Amino acid sequence: MKLLPWAIAASSALVYAIALRPAGGRAGPYIALHLALAAMQLALFVLLARAPDDGREALRTRIRNTLYAAVAARVLLILCAPFTTTDVSRYLWDGAVVLEGRDPFALAPNAPALAALRSRWPLPLDHHDVVGCYPPLAEALFAFCALFGPSAAQWAWKALVALVTAASARSLARACTSNAQLAAATLWLLHPLALFEGGVGAHLDAITGAMVLWAILAAERDQWRRAALWLGAATAIKLTPVLVCVALWPRARPRWSWPFLCAAIPAVTIGVPWALGAAFPGSLPLVAQHWNFGSPLWTALYARFSTSDALIRPALTALGLALVLAQWLRPKASHGTVARDALVGYAITNPTLYPWYLLPSLACGARAPSAFLWALCAVTPLTYEVIDRYGATGVWSPARWPLWVTAVAPPLVALGAWLWLRRERARSQP
Repeated sequence: MKLLPWAIAASSALVYAIALRPAGGRAGPYIALHLALAAMQLALFVLLARAPDDGREALRTRIRNTLYAAVAARVLLILCAPFTTTDVSRYLWDGAVVLEGRDPFALAPNAPALAALRSRWPLPLDHHDVVGCYPPLAEALFAFCALFGPSAAQWAWKALVALVTAASARSLARACTSNAQLAAATLWLLHPLALFEGGVGAHLDAITGAMVLWAILAAERDQWRRAALWLGAATAIKLTPVLVCVALWPRARPRWSWPFLCAAIPAVTIGVPWALGAAFPGSLPLVAQHWNFGSPLWTALYARFSTSDALIRPALTALGLALVLAQWLRPKASHGTVARDALVGYAITNPTLYPWYLLPSLACGARAPSAFLWALCAVTPLTYEVIDRYGATGVWSPARWPLWVTAVAPPLVALGAWLWLRRERARSQP
């Protein structure tokens, strides 16, 4: 058990060898590595959950060992090229546009007004005709990293993501008071989705996931104002964490001022640029109306009603919001459970389910583990088969088998875990 966290951290470095392979030959090894690390993390979870209660000092030793391995893995992956995504190139392009004093929400990368910038800054890898969609606080982070110039901005961004996620890992580890809590914490500390989507893909969701985790930890200590500010900051970077604000609202104190605190940072960081002429939300409505990827539910509905997408999307949005509001009916559930299920419910009803969209859910799961969530995070990277092929051929043609696995595996794993726990409880009763 002592060596397993370090084995996970060391094995994660194998992704460097995969990054050196030519485009088109990366998906298989990457998916295999991801699944292998997910199995190792699950084994660590079980070992920690079953570890004997052998004193506070032994627990502290396990916490330090697991935390140090988690931080080492994040530092280790900083220099790995983000070959699983094109998002980082877009982040830094938007940051360069901001530094130019231009509006990334109004000017697409191929706009004539940005010709001078294109001569000295590399274009994003795709979507050259689409304007930006990330909230202004995210754009400010992109601009900060763009200050390091075209050659170093990528590494500055990856270092920033590693710093934030490592800091959240430390806060999570310090909050663990039992072997069971430490076992749950490994979902955020050492699950390959957290390591690779933050350490390789360097997605913005790794930062918002860290902020959501800090908010949950604050809420557990009844520090609701601090939780509100963390959720407000997360929403100002990417809008999805607002779902956590909604799900937790009935239990927040003070109930009526808490939503206003949650909204304060997004209101300022969006409202001020808008008042100065920024065209936010940019392409966000376009993304909401037309983007789709990796969602078994949307794919099944669209295959049956291909002419009714204008109705399918609002219906799925309504269903997702209903699942968020349904959390109000669970007053005895923990804060982490409510936040986790609100985010997961909305994710599985979204027409677009990229693996990194699950990072805030995974952060919540680190305080409220779920077999369904673990399996969902383990299998969604199967969709990288199309991203790798697209990088090699320029042809976007997703296979159906990852969608089938994503639809079937998580419920089966959740059912198996429930049956196993039920049997264990029956055995333990006299």
